[in-house]
Amino acid sequence: MTSKTCNTCQEHKPVTAFARHAYSRDGYVHTCSPCRREKTLEQHTDIPKPGPRWTYDLPRPNWGWQDSAACRGKDLELFFGPEGERQPEREIRERQARNVCFGCPVRGDCLDYAVSRPEKYGFYGGLSEAQRVAERRRRLRRRDAA
Repeated sequence: MTSKTCNTCQEHKPVTAFARHAYSRDGYVHTCSPCRREKTLEQHTDIPKPGPRWTYDLPRPNWGWQDSAACRGKDLELFFGPEGERQPEREIRERQARNVCFGCPVRGDCLDYAVSRPEKYGFYGGLSEAQRVAERRRRLRRRDAA
């Protein structure tokens, strides 16, 4: 079995004691699992912190609007259809969900939340999945034109 030297404790340990992906800017950094557990991620100077590709610049959502939503306490299947749902049943379900959404006092907040995040499924703010994709594109075009 092959072994590596840990950069922290300078001991030879089996390859299985090291993380699979431990990179630094100049190549691999070998820090064994016990040494890694002793330090927090902020103390590791040899391991890069997640960069911009892993972070989202989305604002933290304010969940207070959900308390006064008209859909609160309703059946989830009304807004998230079951597997294998046929088109006529889907249209009826979406019409019922749309009626609930149109009377909702926080419909705008709900729609803003769903459009600003990658919510792929469900019925939010009176719009279905496909309608939200179109609304997201419309908002992006409007923002880019300004």
